[in-house]
Amino acid sequence: MLLALAKQGMRKILITTTDTLCGWEIDTYIKPVFASIVVGAGLFADFSASISDMFGGRTGRYEKKLQGIKEDAIASLTYKATELGANCILGLKIDVDEVSGKNMQLFMVTATGMAVIARSLKSFDPSHAGGVVDKEHLIDKSNILKLAKKFQSPTTALKIEELQLIVQSRSASFKEFIIGKIKKAAYEGLNTEAGLADYLKLYKDYFLSINPQEAISMLYPVMMSDNNETLITILTNLVKEGDLVDYEYIHQMLAGDQRQRKLALNLLLSHKPSYNTTDIGVIKQLIPKIRESFPIVASVGAKKGFLSSTAQEVWICPCGGTNAVDEPRCTKCGQDQFGFKANEYTADDLIGVLTNRVAALESLL
Repeated sequence: MLLALAKQGMRKILITTTDTLCGWEIDTYIKPVFASIVVGAGLFADFSASISDMFGGRTGRYEKKLQGIKEDAIASLTYKATELGANCILGLKIDVDEVSGKNMQLFMVTATGMAVIARSLKSFDPSHAGGVVDKEHLIDKSNILKLAKKFQSPTTALKIEELQLIVQSRSASFKEFIIGKIKKAAYEGLNTEAGLADYLKLYKDYFLSINPQEAISMLYPVMMSDNNETLITILTNLVKEGDLVDYEYIHQMLAGDQRQRKLALNLLLSHKPSYNTTDIGVIKQLIPKIRESFPIVASVGAKKGFLSSTAQEVWICPCGGTNAVDEPRCTKCGQDQFGFKANEYTADDLIGVLTNRVAALESLL
């Protein structure tokens, strides 16, 4: 059953005693986490001696102490899981063991669980299952709505503490506001705001904290429509770091202009958090699409020699540069006959990467 929604600032982490969570899908199993609290044996001895004192008030007091120890162990476990980037702990177990030695008797309370990254399916929320909303979720939702009302325009001043709350909320309600802030920073130059590096890191953390599909639905349309190189670099790095590759948008980019097609190649170097057999077929469909999207852009022509009347075959770059047939790159702009510069991944490079990826998936699945 769902045991708790542990709180750290406004950020929640799901904790369950079961190995699954109804309404959620596990994207990544990170690793087991452990937390231990050591207490003196005197607490338990006093507690045992007072069990029969049902009317003196001592039993309830010691139960609260035991509950506090358990909550401390869970809080420590939660901290370790969030440090790993998890948003859920599965299979919570709490054990009490006796530790003796050197004339000492101690008890160790240990909490264990599996730290995972889980994704909500549809709109399921265990915090209000059965038509009941707990107080903490009501407070958090009220704070989110208050922040969302205040921050509707990217020109609104934003304190670092407020941005931290937005990140901790994991709410997609702020995605348009945050993307507006990223655009503003890119358009005006990255050194126009004091401490901008801290802001940019939190902007990135925000998109890595919300539902991946919410992030993808905001980031890709901006990358496809905006030509600001600084902005595109920021968002491309964000997609790569967050494993936010989306094949549907990649297909759209490969049908776009030269800039979008090259961006698609760059993004295809990144990964999804996990793969299944369906992805094998999707990637196989992408390979010929990549080849079709990057035909030769140079044209063939003829040029007479300086002291000769004999015309020699040349290739003409879209930039107007004329090059010998055996010249791999345009001497004027540095592009090859497919329009790629020396520092860019080519279609052949990506086809090689994806072919290898398919082979690896087929061997694993």
